[in-house]
Amino acid sequence: PVYPNISGEYVMVVDNLKEGNVLPKLIFDDCKKEFTFTYDLLSSYLPTGKVEQVGNKKIMTTNDGKYTYVFEMLNSYTFKFIAEESSNIKLTDDSLGIQITDGAIFQIPGEAKRRQEIRQRQLEEEDTFIYWAY
Repeated sequence: PVYPNISGEYVMVVDNLKEGNVLPKLIFDDCKKEFTFTYDLLSSYLPTGKVEQVGNKKIMTTNDGKYTYVFEMLNSYTFKFIAEESSNIKLTDDSLGIQITDGAIFQIPGEAKRRQEIRQRQLEEEDTFIYWAY
């Protein structure tokens, strides 16, 4: 599927966030085809660069050409990291960050819940309409 503009801030979904850890984050500017990827606060290197879409994948290459990160678009607010097609991601200190592994999910915070609530309201409205139409 082709998704509309996916510009925004996507944060890695984790079950248990340790105190002091910061979630890895992807920031996309779909109009400019640019990205910023933050995952290691101790690193002086900030991965930024260009984004290319191939099928349902977003291929991000840093401006210096040193690193490539590949994500599969699951829907317009969810991405899945594909490690085997990406550069190795290594934290400076594992105790101060969250390791990004194959299949890691990145979402716009709260978007899945918001869409579920909208769909629930739509279903309730349809039920009310059918009741009154009967």
